[in-house]
Amino acid sequence: MALNIGESSPLKPEIDQITATPNPFNSAVIIAIEGDYECIEIFDIAGRLVERQYKKAAVIDGRQMHVWSPSEGIGSGIYFARAVSKNEASAVKRLVFLK
Repeated sequence: MALNIGESSPLKPEIDQITATPNPFNSAVIIAIEGDYECIEIFDIAGRLVERQYKKAAVIDGRQMHVWSPSEGIGSGIYFARAVSKNEASAVKRLVFLK
């Protein structure tokens, strides 16, 4: 018995790439995202949400640029920036914050 399964094109993720510069950083980091996304979320190493940004920033070379400047109460450590699309696809980048 043969199965007649047609080929389907793989789904392209809505978020192609996320980068962070400089990393490690000590006052602010530029998070660049290629692709369509709804928000950026910053989490600490324990998985707690530190900040959420909805506003899209400047576009340079087809990438959305966000600046994250941790507030005074945020300590040095490892954080994660997650870009989330409308269909809940996501891309994550590790950030190292050194005061």
